[in-house]
Amino acid sequence: MLLKYFKLNLNQLNNNYTSYKRKPNFKNKTESLPAIWNVFPNPARNQISVAFNSNFEGQANIELVDVFGKKIYLSKIDIVKGEQLTILNTDDLANGTYFIRLYTPEIVGARKIVILKE
Repeated sequence: MLLKYFKLNLNQLNNNYTSYKRKPNFKNKTESLPAIWNVFPNPARNQISVAFNSNFEGQANIELVDVFGKKIYLSKIDIVKGEQLTILNTDDLANGTYFIRLYTPEIVGARKIVILKE
């Protein structure tokens, strides 16, 4: 899906945010929608779902690291165009804060998650 868009600028005035449209610095340019990804539920107990949308086929890496950067889990998955969903089992993880890292042709990012068991 293609999207035509304008850039938005935000200004802060007295802790109130205002936005305005600015003329784009290109003419009639279209770009694909950005890849969006999410991790849920957060906080989690037994499992975490990693969902993302891809405009490419290929391979993705999903890493789970602790707050010290130690890799707890690494998975390589094959992706196709469209929606992706991977479920990670967190039964063996202790309560605490972790980071999910996702590496795809479109996404390089991290999300903070909390494991909170009863």
